[in-house]
Amino acid sequence: MDSNAQDTIFSKNNGTVNDDNIGIVTISDMEFEIDATDPDFMEKLQAVGEAMKNINGNKADGPDQVRSLISVLDEHFDMLFGDGSAAKAFPTNSLMKRINAFASIVEVANAQKATLESKMSAFNTKYNVGNRAQRRAEAKKKFNKTKGSS
Repeated sequence: MDSNAQDTIFSKNNGTVNDDNIGIVTISDMEFEIDATDPDFMEKLQAVGEAMKNINGNKADGPDQVRSLISVLDEHFDMLFGDGSAAKAFPTNSLMKRINAFASIVEVANAQKATLESKMSAFNTKYNVGNRAQRRAEAKKKFNKTKGSS
């Protein structure tokens, strides 16, 4: 992704969100696009969250447990980004790399949600349906104040 510093509104660890609210997470020199405003992606990300809760309840104190956790994370990574994505992003059996990758994904998704909420709030304030009469009255009040003070 060609992005200069002024286009980036969020950047942390391996993830960025640009002015268009497009999220990119870089893992093993591969870029994965995140859209936390897409309902399908949101559902998949929620499933990952549930899996992470289950993982946090497990202990990775032996090779079999670590392999099991890696398998769960790889399955969910493929669910988010397509079959085979996990194998390309994680060429080694490092559980920590997977945990860090999912942490970056969540950070970018949260930044996208915050940006969306801010824009929606501004939109709702400006174009509040049913509030046209109030906006016109405020504009008339401002006009009369400036007209009266001249």
